[in-house]
Amino acid sequence: MKSETSALDLFFITKELQILKDGKLEKVFHNKDKKTEIVFRIYANQHGTKLLRIALPNYIYLSQYKSDFEQHPSGFAMFLRKHLKNARIKNITQHNLDRILVIDFETKKDDKFQIKQLLIELFSGGNVVLIDSSFKIMGLLNSVRKQDRTILPGKQYSFPDKKINPLLDETSIIEQVLKKSDKESIIKAIAIDFSLGGEYAELICRESKVDKNKKISELSQEDFQKIINFIKSLTNITPKGFIYEKSIKPLKDSDEKIIEKYETFCQAIDDSVTEKKYSEEKSLHQNISDKKISRIDNVLNKQEEMIKKILSDYEDNNKKGELIYNEYQDIKLLLDKINNLKKKNLTWNQIKSALENNKLKHVINEKKNEIIIEIEDQPIE
Repeated sequence: MKSETSALDLFFITKELQILKDGKLEKVFHNKDKKTEIVFRIYANQHGTKLLRIALPNYIYLSQYKSDFEQHPSGFAMFLRKHLKNARIKNITQHNLDRILVIDFETKKDDKFQIKQLLIELFSGGNVVLIDSSFKIMGLLNSVRKQDRTILPGKQYSFPDKKINPLLDETSIIEQVLKKSDKESIIKAIAIDFSLGGEYAELICRESKVDKNKKISELSQEDFQKIINFIKSLTNITPKGFIYEKSIKPLKDSDEKIIEKYETFCQAIDDSVTEKKYSEEKSLHQNISDKKISRIDNVLNKQEEMIKKILSDYEDNNKKGELIYNEYQDIKLLLDKINNLKKKNLTWNQIKSALENNKLKHVINEKKNEIIIEIEDQPIE
């Protein structure tokens, strides 16, 4: 199943996000426990409240699931709330078929309107960056320090280097790029040179009826035209949601069996990605709860056994106490007699002989210096 959003996926998602235009940002949800997830609650005119979910670095889509972020908002959430409170969405675009979504927010301060852009990057580790009209970075989720790119607060934001856009660039430019490609096959040229990925490159070759394994030098002019025409036709497609056995796509794929169909691409992603995640989290929480309950049950069982033993010992000791109390005088006489005999310096054998006819049955263990007295429990008549 889909593990990330490709550049072409984002193109179709951007189409579906146009319902958010002129909508008002109501709240931003993000916390430290779920650092890679951000949810924007937006009131979209004529469409009601919508949730825009970002799951970095893989996804951005409209969702029906709201995570429990409200209890512990992060510093970044508070930053976005401060700068984008009640801001209106004026435009939503994809930057040059890159995996970057650009949302233009209109804010008002001192009766003056200004545009702030929120940039959502779905590559590398993913990022969310807020810039002002001069491209100065006001704040961001993750700082980036690399040889080819640095993104830090207060610095100028720079987009990745411009590349070919097969959806919008002129046909002659696209054809020239394909013909000059050093890739060993047409499918690799489409996937890599156009940044469309292997999945869509397969589909383009298949729907264009061009052998995907053909070398660039083996392609006819007609082959080039078929491929380019099909790629250009993608801009006119109204995306739907199609879940196949191994993929989710915004358009029909004649080579795959449709498992489920949705009215929008975002719905398909939401049900496949978010619902699955929620189910896994619910199952995990249930397992944790079950384990906690099991541990508590074990403690309770042990405590019950301990209480039973204490009560049993109490009854047994209480019974012994009563027996000793009933024979107290005879026991005291026996002990006094033994002490008196010891004072006469008699041996233990002589003491034992002197006590042979004592009323109480007893055993003297001189090695352990103890006397064991047998008391019979007399039944009550």
